[in-house]
Amino acid sequence: VAHGWDVACTLGVGIEFDADVLDAALGFATAVPDGEVRLRPGAAFRPGVPVAGDAPTLDRVVALLGRSPAWPV
Repeated sequence: VAHGWDVACTLGVGIEFDADVLDAALGFATAVPDGEVRLRPGAAFRPGVPVAGDAPTLDRVVALLGRSPAWPV
C-alpha cells in the first residue's frame, strides 16, 4: 500500500484501495516501531508524522510510515 501510494504520488495520479486492504495496512503500519530507531542510517522508514485522528485510513497509514499525506503539494 505504501509503495503503491509512493508511485502514484510520484506519477501525479490518484490511487484507491479496498477498505479491507487499508484496514490490513493500518494494522501493519501501527505495528512498525516508531521513534529514534527510524533516524538511524538504513532505517526502513522515517519517523511517523502527525495526522488528524479522523483522517482517511490511507493518510493514517502513510503518516505512520513517515510519509506526509500532503505530498506532493
